[in-house]
Amino acid sequence: MLTETEEQAVADAVRLADEIRGLEEYLDSSVLMQLDPYHKSRYVMLYSIGHAQRQEIAAITESYFNFLLNGGAADALIKNGSAAGILEESSAASDAEKENSSRDAGAGKSCLAELIGVYQKTYSFPYQVALDDPQGSSLMAETVFYVEITGRDAASAKRMGLDMQDVLEEYSASVKKNTGSHRLTLVSCEESVTADSGLVNQQREKRALLSSSRASLKTATDAFRAEQMAVYETASGEEKNGGQPEQEKHIQNGILAGKAVRYGLAGMLGSVLIYGFVFSCWYVFGSRVKSAEELKRMYVFPVFGAIDAGRQTEERVLNHVRLACQKKKITKLYAVSDFAFTNSEKECLERMAEHLKSWKIDMLAMENAIADTAAWDMLEETGNVLMLLRTGTSTYQMIDDAMYFYTQNDIQVAGTAVFLKSRLL
Repeated sequence: MLTETEEQAVADAVRLADEIRGLEEYLDSSVLMQLDPYHKSRYVMLYSIGHAQRQEIAAITESYFNFLLNGGAADALIKNGSAAGILEESSAASDAEKENSSRDAGAGKSCLAELIGVYQKTYSFPYQVALDDPQGSSLMAETVFYVEITGRDAASAKRMGLDMQDVLEEYSASVKKNTGSHRLTLVSCEESVTADSGLVNQQREKRALLSSSRASLKTATDAFRAEQMAVYETASGEEKNGGQPEQEKHIQNGILAGKAVRYGLAGMLGSVLIYGFVFSCWYVFGSRVKSAEELKRMYVFPVFGAIDAGRQTEERVLNHVRLACQKKKITKLYAVSDFAFTNSEKECLERMAEHLKSWKIDMLAMENAIADTAAWDMLEETGNVLMLLRTGTSTYQMIDDAMYFYTQNDIQVAGTAVFLKSRLL
């Protein structure tokens, strides 16, 4: 017989073992997790939606986005057999997984959906060009969007991209019937091989989480008594000693079932412990910015420093900004963030802008810039930005997306400053 504490420890270990198995299956089946992120093959298609009623263009565009992003396109590729080669290549699934056909189909769909992306670039959403109808009865509108296919190599990406063209052409008839008349046109296609820093971080996070979880499970099971280990092996399906007699299995299962009520009560404490463990893993292996020093190690753009409650750090960052602007002959720049400023941060930026103005440098603050499509034209016109980040809020994916946007639109990043969340909020 086990004590309540020992029973709870076994239950926690079983749950952790299940999580590990799920993560292992995902890493084994996911094409995205097996790609070389420094040589990512892409097939990008530019589509135009035209001859649509202005009041219907948003719904039409969202219909395509929903189909591509939420599994509809993956289902269609699997149904018509276009994805068979990709799913066969998607690594060696375990024998146990192959025995469950519905589960295997779900894993295949998930694996395939990760390879399909859709987005609009620097246009406001929806990007509309209003045209006078020749009959004068209504206004027509147009919009464009990109469909990005990722493959194991350039050939598989292109093959899947061509199959996707057929799928979208077939789906277009359904959108016309349910949403509104329009014309879907493939404008152009491009093949490329790029380095994806976001995928690098994503793969690292998954593998680090798996390694950490395995270590935690080993630590927990190493501390078990023989009786605990016997119950754990039965409940988790990990019978390390070659299996147990059927009668003993039924006895142990009966013990666990009879104490289900106590498990429920003790589960509250276990939930707190698991939450603490997950939070620790998230903090250690998470993709959020933790310090200015960390940014200096990971990126090549200038990091002017961190700003906390003290005026000394604010002045230090201000001087770095001034020197960088004078060196690059910048007279106007935007201080841009992907988050909303706090009152303290706004006051800090106002003081900095006032000082910079005395040196004939105009600095304007812009919060949630990437989400504010109306501000993109101003950023392109000015061509210079000071990227603002916040520890605990800004993520490396946000930084990578912002840098990609700035690079694509010839916007110069003068440098970066970091607000310390715990000090300025």
